[in-house]
Amino acid sequence: MSFLARNTFTQARSGLSRQAASASAWGIRQESSSAAAKATVASGSSSSESSPATHYRITLRRSGIGMPDKINRTLQGLGLKKRLQSVYRPIGADMAGAILAVKELVHVENVRRLEEADQMLLSDEEAVWLNEAGEIVDPGKAARKAPRGYKVVGNVVSELRDQQIKNGSSA
Repeated sequence: MSFLARNTFTQARSGLSRQAASASAWGIRQESSSAAAKATVASGSSSSESSPATHYRITLRRSGIGMPDKINRTLQGLGLKKRLQSVYRPIGADMAGAILAVKELVHVENVRRLEEADQMLLSDEEAVWLNEAGEIVDPGKAARKAPRGYKVVGNVVSELRDQQIKNGSSA
């Protein structure tokens, strides 16, 4: 073997060992393409059980004050006026572009509506929203409202009546 070929072979071998050592030092696991394909198929089958996300949940994390007019117009176009306000927008290329324009100011989640007949008739702010894991991220406007009317929880005047109320008897 010539000196040039031996030197090239040694450099290539040391480069591969250096790459493997750095990957293992950082805790990165090397997978074969067949293992990665199996993982993709497995994750695809688990996500088919629940319907895919249909909307972005966009939350304004930082204020647009002091930002250029283009950024403020984008926030206004998304419907974000106040800090920590969330809006729901359908997934699409135009929305993705607007989100990328203000990506430093917002937090984005992929969500879908709760799949019930009465939920489909509600507006976006009144609907119940689920994330990709199936957890409720927004219970809707009805859950945030206080219940109507009143409930008697005790009686300060009569101890006997107070005990009856707390025991649940209405006599």
